[in-house]
Amino acid sequence: MIFIVAVSVFFAVFYSILILAYTTGWHKTQEYIFKAHAKPVLISVIIPARNEENNIVYILNDLFSQKYPKELYEVIVIDDHSNDSTFERIKNFGNKKTNIKIFRLPDKLNGKKHALNYGINKSSGELILVTDADCRLTNLWIATIASFYQHKNNPDMIIGLVNMQSGRGILSNIQEADLASLAGVAAGSAAINKPVLCNGANLAFKKSSFETLSDPFEKRSVSGDDVFLLQQFKKNKYRIMVIKNRMTTVTTLPVKYWKDFLSQRLRWASKSKYYSDREIILTGFTVVIFNYLLIVLFILQFFANCLQLFLILFTLKLIVDSFLVIPVLKYFGKSNKIVWFFLFELVYPVYSAVFSLWGIYIKSSWKGRSNF
Repeated sequence: MIFIVAVSVFFAVFYSILILAYTTGWHKTQEYIFKAHAKPVLISVIIPARNEENNIVYILNDLFSQKYPKELYEVIVIDDHSNDSTFERIKNFGNKKTNIKIFRLPDKLNGKKHALNYGINKSSGELILVTDADCRLTNLWIATIASFYQHKNNPDMIIGLVNMQSGRGILSNIQEADLASLAGVAAGSAAINKPVLCNGANLAFKKSSFETLSDPFEKRSVSGDDVFLLQQFKKNKYRIMVIKNRMTTVTTLPVKYWKDFLSQRLRWASKSKYYSDREIILTGFTVVIFNYLLIVLFILQFFANCLQLFLILFTLKLIVDSFLVIPVLKYFGKSNKIVWFFLFELVYPVYSAVFSLWGIYIKSSWKGRSNF
C-alpha cells in the first residue's frame, strides 16, 4: 500500500509539472499579428479525401476564396478510393478552377499516409499546408501562415490550432472539451520547444525538409501521420513553431455517432507503440499511468483507508487541467463549454485507461476500411 501511495504521489507531482509547463507555453504564445509579405511564397495545400461527398465542396470553396494570389498557391486533392461521389464532386469543382489539381490514389496504394505522400510528391510549393476534407478555413488561412513563415525566418514546421464546430449532445460536447485539451498541449509544448503533439488538420512544413526524411509517417502504423511527422522533424532537429492566430485556426467537425467515436479513439491509441521520441513517450506514459493510478486508488478505497488520497490527487488533476483547458476554451469562444470540461474530467481516468489498453489489442475500422 505504501508503494502505491508513493508512486501515485510521484506521478501526480510529475503530471502537474508537465501540464503547468504546457500551460505556461500556451500563455507565452502571443497572438500573431499579420504582416505584409516580404516576397512571394509558393504554397501547396494537400487534402487527402475519402468518402467526403457531404463536405469536400465546402473546403474547396474556402480555399478558392483565399485572400492570397491565385498564382502563388495550388490545391492538390487526392481521392483515397472513395466509394461515394467524392471524386466526381471534386472533379466538377476543379474543372472550373485553374489552381486545383485532382488525383486518384493508384490501386496499389491506400490510406491517408499514402495519399499525403502522393500529393506532396506532386506538389511544387516551397511550403506545404495540410488539412482534412471535412474542415473549414478562414479566407486568410494561407496568407497568415505565409506571413508567419516569412517573418519567423522560415521555420521547418508550423503547428496550427484546430477548433471543433460546436454541437449539441453529450458526444459533441465531450469531443469539444477533449480537442481543446489536445490543442492546449500541442501549442503549449511547442512554445517551450518541447513539442509532443500536433494536428494533421492544420499543419505546415517546408517541402525541402520533408524530402530529407526516409519514413516521415511511420509505415508500420495506419494512424498518426501528424505525430509521426512531428517525431521525424524533431529527430532531425528541425525548427518547429506554433502559430496562434484566429485566422489560421481550422474548424473541424465532431464525429456524429458513438461507434465512430470509439473507432477513432482506438485508432489514435494504436499508434502509441510506435513512438520513439522521448518527450512524446514521457508525456503519454505519465498521463496514462497517472490515470491508471487514480482508478486503482478509487478501487482500493473500498478495501483500505485511501479515499482521502484519491480525492486529493483527483482534485489536483482537476485544478491543473483547468489551468490549461479553460483558457483554450475561452480563446475559441467556448466559455459555455467549460461545464462539459468538468464533466468530462469525472470520467477521463477511465476513458484514458480503457483506450490506451484497447488501442493496442482491439481492431477497428474507419470509413468502411479495416485499419488493422
